This record gives sequence, structure tokens and C-alpha cells, in this order.
Amino acid sequence: MPEITVREAGPADRPFLIECMAGLQAVECEMEPNRTAPDTAEVHLLSVLDEIEAHEGAALVALLDGAPAGFLLCSIDEDSGFYVKPEFRRFGYVHDIFVTDAARGCGVAESLMEAAEAHCRAKGVNHMRLFMLAGNERARAFYERTGWAPYELSYRKPL
Repeated sequence: MPEITVREAGPADRPFLIECMAGLQAVECEMEPNRTAPDTAEVHLLSVLDEIEAHEGAALVALLDGAPAGFLLCSIDEDSGFYVKPEFRRFGYVHDIFVTDAARGCGVAESLMEAAEAHCRAKGVNHMRLFMLAGNERARAFYERTGWAPYELSYRKPL
């Protein structure tokens, strides 16, 4: 059984984080024509890392037998207004998750999610959220298999 460890990303992980973001963008480009090309991965990553730093977040790297195998970026967010009960307003938010092709099916995504859940629990939130492209059946199957359930639906209409 391969050994999976998850740790906070450091400055030396930046090339790998950019590689993962580019991989995620490439996958999403195949599903959705409005997605930017992988050549914007570094700019997008920097934007998300700023969001993480400002909102009690974490940039996590998974290692499979010591080699980088995936990443997850999460932060703490909060619903504004009064339509959500106070105890449910703060939540953990998964910005991005990606596992390299070579590491898929080995439990890397589960380990990343468990680490993100632990991070969010430690910040005092009682639930997490994320968005995914509607056509990403592999991601949907993973999320549902690991206890996630639909919360909101977003619709779009081209004009």
C-alpha cells in the first residue's frame, strides 16, 4: 500500500502548485469553453493564495511515497445577511483540488480532503462547501462517495 502524507505547502512547492493548477485548468477547459487556458495557472494560483492568506486558509500538498501527488486550496468564508442561521454562516470553502494522473485512484484526494476538513474544524466551522463544473462526473462521484451532498444549484442561460 502506498504511503500518503499531507502537509502545508511551502515556497519550494510553488512550481508543483502551478503544475497542478495548470492540470486542473486543462481538465476544466475540456468541459467548459469559458475556462482560461493553463498558461494562466500561475496568475490564478497567486490570486487564490492571496484569498487563503486573508481568510484563515491552507494550501496543502499530498505526497505519495514521498513524491508530490496533488494539492488542495481551502479557506474560511462566511454568508452575509440573515438568511442563514448564525451557527452555519461560517464555512470551509475548497477553492481547488487536483491529483496528478499517476496518483489517481490511490487515495490522495481523500487524504487531501481529510486534511482540509481537519483544518476547517480547527478554525471552528461545522461544514464545508465547494463548487464544481456540472459536467465533471468523476469529481461528482468522488464527492458523493466521500459524504458531500448537493447544497445549491447554479443555473446559467446564454444571451
